[in-house]
Amino acid sequence: MLVYFDTSAFIKMVLEEEYSADVRNYFDSLDLEDIPVSADLLKTEALRSIIRLELERENVLLALEKIQLIPVERRDFDIAGILEPQNRNLRSLDALHLAVAKATAVDIFVTYDIRQAQAATNLGLKVVSPGNN
Repeated sequence: MLVYFDTSAFIKMVLEEEYSADVRNYFDSLDLEDIPVSADLLKTEALRSIIRLELERENVLLALEKIQLIPVERRDFDIAGILEPQNRNLRSLDALHLAVAKATAVDIFVTYDIRQAQAATNLGLKVVSPGNN
């Protein structure tokens, strides 16, 4: 099973905030056949978060090693740009995460972003927000 972690979920794994323990427990409870994935865009967002939030670089890099990063393809940019009109408030990078998740046929999409969760649901993805649903 492919379990996609967006940036809002990933950051909770390395930063202490609401639901951090829940998402870490969820991640640790994944079965051996479960593969945690994200777009390689996650690495850029995580590294920028280190600077913005003054996080320990080592902790973020170690956490990134636990997630299989999927290359963002040209088609993903195209798909992200034309997601359905009901997703009009979706930010560009969130749309890109969803395009990669959809193209990869993930089984579960983990997010704490309300707009992204709604858009993922609109796209037929199963959304999970450990501790918040």
